[in-house]
Amino acid sequence: MKNIMLLLLMFAFGSAFGQGDFLKDGNALLGQKKYPEAEAVFRKGIKSSPTDLKLKNQLAFALMSQNKYADAEKLITEVLKKEPANKAALWFGGLNNLNNKSGNARKAVQYFEKVKPLMEASKTSLVDLNIGKSYKKLLFSEGLTNAEIDKMQAAFSAFVEMQPDAEDNKDVKEFLKFVKGSRPNPKIRKMDKWQIAAEDQGAQKQIDQFLKENKK
Repeated sequence: MKNIMLLLLMFAFGSAFGQGDFLKDGNALLGQKKYPEAEAVFRKGIKSSPTDLKLKNQLAFALMSQNKYADAEKLITEVLKKEPANKAALWFGGLNNLNNKSGNARKAVQYFEKVKPLMEASKTSLVDLNIGKSYKKLLFSEGLTNAEIDKMQAAFSAFVEMQPDAEDNKDVKEFLKFVKGSRPNPKIRKMDKWQIAAEDQGAQKQIDQFLKENKK
């Protein structure tokens, strides 16, 4: 999570130069976690420069940080209509849908898959982590096909390989172990999708029980 926040701030402060006081001042407030104040500054900036996509991205970030996900999604969509390969908008769009309980996890996957080729090689592992988390959210909510399970495992495995010392590494490795040992074998059991209990209905207990019974 710490690495993801650093990446968010990279987008924020990496766009500050040459954009005037609104962007500079708003980003300073973001760095202080003064999100309502940052929102107000970015709105003033957009009123002054209605076509400035960087200001709109930063406003989306400020809104996401206040759980105003629907408003953030509108801005992200607006930016991507103007610039479909806007890296910050794609990244924010993925996180906006992943972190929102009412968000669209499939849409999050689409955002992350589009932004991955645009990211620096050193940052792609964080995209893989969030692709995996998006599929995991779908596993708990509506289920995954065998092909989607494979994609989830591949994304998480890429993260583990690239970030062996990351704070999320242990949890991801344990979840991969659970998936490997629990997913139905399509050669034995035909299925359209595999779904486990929703998080608030005992999914983590199910995972913990499996890991307890399969300790080495």
